[in-house]
Amino acid sequence: MAEPSGRLRLTMSTVLVEAGLGKIVARFIAANPKLRCEIDASDRYVDLVAEGYDLAVRVGNLKDSSLIRRKIGSTEASMFAAPSLIADHGIPSRPNELASYPLIGEQIAPGDSQVWTLHHVAQKPLKIEFKPRMSANNVRAISEAIEAGLGVGRLPTFVGRRMVTEGTAVHVLPGWAGPSLDISLVHAANRGMLPGVRLLIDAFTREAGVFL
Repeated sequence: MAEPSGRLRLTMSTVLVEAGLGKIVARFIAANPKLRCEIDASDRYVDLVAEGYDLAVRVGNLKDSSLIRRKIGSTEASMFAAPSLIADHGIPSRPNELASYPLIGEQIAPGDSQVWTLHHVAQKPLKIEFKPRMSANNVRAISEAIEAGLGVGRLPTFVGRRMVTEGTAVHVLPGWAGPSLDISLVHAANRGMLPGVRLLIDAFTREAGVFL
C-alpha cells in the first residue's frame, strides 16, 4: 500500500486533547512523514461535511445519522470536590446528603435550579435538584471551580481521575455517576476511505483506552 500523504483535518474537544488523545495524533503524524495534520481543539459543534473535516472525536450521541461512527471508549460524569471542601464539610456517604453541599452546575439555562440524574449499578437512579453556586458549560471551567473549593461538581471520570492523582480533587460518592456517554470517532462516508483517515482511525482504536 502506498505511503499515506496529504492533509488531515481533525476536530475534538479541548478536554479530549488534554486527556491525551492529542498524543495519539502527534505520534501518528510523526510515523507518517508525508502527512500533515490540522486539529481544531474546541468545544463547538463542527459540521464535518460543510467545513471539510476528515474526522471528529465526539462525546455523546450523534446528531447526524448520515455520518459513520466507531466507538473507542465511554465515560460518565462522576462527582469530585477539592480536599479543602471535604475538610470543611466532610465527605457525603449518600446522594441525598449533597443537599447540604455547594454544587457546581453544568449548564447555562433559564431558572435557578438544575437537576442531576445519578445512576448506580445496584440501586435505582436518583434525581438531585439544586441551585448551583456556580454553573459552566465547559469542563475546564468546572474543574477549576472544583479545585478552588467552590463546590462538588461533575466531570468526565477520566478528567477527575487525573485530578485525584494530582491531589487537587477527591472522588465523591464513587459508584454514583451520570449516564454513560460513548466516545466515538465520526466521519463522512466519502472521507473515511482515504488511507490516512483509515490509519488514524486504527491508531485511535488501538491507543485511546490508555487515556479514557
